[in-house]
Amino acid sequence: MGRPNDEIPMVAYRRPGQWVNGDWNTLPGVTVINFVGGRPQPAGPELVEMLPEGARSTARFVFWVQDDQPTLQTIDDDGTEAADYIEWRGSYHVLVSLEDWSNLPLGHHAYAMIAVAPDEELP
Repeated sequence: MGRPNDEIPMVAYRRPGQWVNGDWNTLPGVTVINFVGGRPQPAGPELVEMLPEGARSTARFVFWVQDDQPTLQTIDDDGTEAADYIEWRGSYHVLVSLEDWSNLPLGHHAYAMIAVAPDEELP
């Protein structure tokens, strides 16, 4: 079975770092992760409802990634400091995990893209 026709090349940015005494310390540099994902779609109300309260007003897009692509880090994994960033249409978005269908024959994962505050440090 082939890949869906609406998948496009995408790039995620991961800032290296480490936990020290309960705080995330960002290290210099950034890791670029190339992957193929479903074209981001506007986040509908039913998907926004699944997000943590603080992210509901800034969720803009949702996209899907097949299981054969690199695993992306999300706010749910390690906190906002360790989440990957996606650049889409000229602005950065941090990732939030929505749903995981990796145990199905056509496994994939859904992610929400949360707009980054203008004063937040970007990769």
